Amino acid sequence: MNVQVKEVMKERYGKVVLIGVILIALYYIFVIQSGISNWHSEQQYYQSEEFVQLYNEDPESYARDWDNETPIPYDSIEHYIKDQSYLYDSYPLGSQLVTDIDKSQKTLDYETGYSSMTMFENAQIFLVIFFFIGFLLFFIDLKTNFNTFLFSLGTTRTQIFKEKLKAVALPLFGILLVGKLAFIASIYIFIPNQFVNIQLSTLLLTALYGYVATFFFFAWGMFIGTLSGNLIFGSGMALAFISSLIFLGPPVIMQLTYVKDNFHYHNDYVTPSTYFSLNFDIDKYSPTAIVYLFFLAIGVILLFASWRAYQHISLENSSQTILVDKYRLPITLLITAYSCFIIWSLNYSAALTILPGKPRYVSYFISRIIISGLIIGLVTYGMVYFVPIKNKIRGWREKRRQAKGLSIGE
Repeated sequence: MNVQVKEVMKERYGKVVLIGVILIALYYIFVIQSGISNWHSEQQYYQSEEFVQLYNEDPESYARDWDNETPIPYDSIEHYIKDQSYLYDSYPLGSQLVTDIDKSQKTLDYETGYSSMTMFENAQIFLVIFFFIGFLLFFIDLKTNFNTFLFSLGTTRTQIFKEKLKAVALPLFGILLVGKLAFIASIYIFIPNQFVNIQLSTLLLTALYGYVATFFFFAWGMFIGTLSGNLIFGSGMALAFISSLIFLGPPVIMQLTYVKDNFHYHNDYVTPSTYFSLNFDIDKYSPTAIVYLFFLAIGVILLFASWRAYQHISLENSSQTILVDKYRLPITLLITAYSCFIIWSLNYSAALTILPGKPRYVSYFISRIIISGLIIGLVTYGMVYFVPIKNKIRGWREKRRQAKGLSIGE
C-alpha cells in the first residue's frame, strides 16, 4: 500500500518538484557565477592602466575616510587595491575611523559592520517561495478534491502526510542545502585565500540559520494550508501573514531592540548602540542564536500541529474557514495575539518617547492596544466561526418557523 502512495505522490508532484529543483540549482549557479565574475572583474580593473591613471590624478578621491572635511589618503595605490580586494568590506558602527579597522581580520568585531560588494546570496526570496510551497502542498489537494482520492487508498493519513513531505519538501530542502554549501565552497575555490576575510565556521553558521529560517516559513505555510478550507479565507490568511512578516518584520525587530535596551537602561528611552536584526544570507555577521532557536522550536511545533490536524480533517467541512473544530478557538486567539503584538511593537518607541514623566499617556497607550485587540478579535471570530454561526441562525429561524406553524395549526 505504501508503494502505491509513493507512486501517486510521484505522479502528482514529480514534474513540479523536478522543475523546482532545477530552478533552485540554476539560481545558485547564477549567483555564484555572478559573484565570482564580479570579484575578478574588479581585480582586472584595478590592474588596468585606466584605473592607475585615475588614481594618480586624484588620490584624495580614494581616501580611506574623512576626518571632518580632511581626507585620510591611502599610503599607496597598492594599499588601496589590497584593501578593496577583500571579500567583505568593513565599516565602523560608531565614531571609529576606518583607518583603525584591519580588513584582513577573519574574526567578527561587534563595533564593525561587514558587507560584500560581490557575493550576494539573497536568500530572502526562498522564505517566500517555501512558505507558499508549504501552503499549497495541502491547500490545493483540498480544493481540487484530491484528498478524497488519497483518503480512499486504504492507508493511514500519517503515511500520506509523510509521503507528501518526502515527495516535495525533502528534495527541495535538499537542493537548497546543496546550493548553500556550493556557495560557500565557491568562495574558497575561486577567490584567493588571503582575500577571504571570514572564517569558515561563520559561513557555515549563517548558512544554517538561513536554512532554519526557511524551514520556519515552510512550517507556517504548511500549518495554514492544512487547516484552511475556505478559498478566500485561506488565500487571504496566507497573503496577510507572509506580508506582515516581510514588510512589518524589520520594524518589529527594531522595536524589540528598543525594548531590550530600555530594560537594560532602567526604562529610560535610549537609542541602542547596535541593532539586532534578522539576516538570512550567508554573510559575515554574528547571528542572534536565541532567535533562530526560537524559529526552529516553533517550526517543529507547527509541523507536529499540522500532522495532528491532518488526522482530523473532514471532507464534509471542506468549505469552512477552519477544517478542524477544535482548532478554531486557538487560531482565533493566535491571530488576535499576533495582530496585537504587531500593533504594540510598531507603537512602542513612539510611546516610549512621551511616556517618561507623562503618566497620563499610559492609559491612552494601553487602551489603544485593548481596543485594537477587541476589534481584531471580533472580526477574526466572525470569520473563523462564520459557518457555525450561520448554521445556528438558520436552525434558530427554522425552529421559530416550526413554532409559528404549530401555533397557527392550534
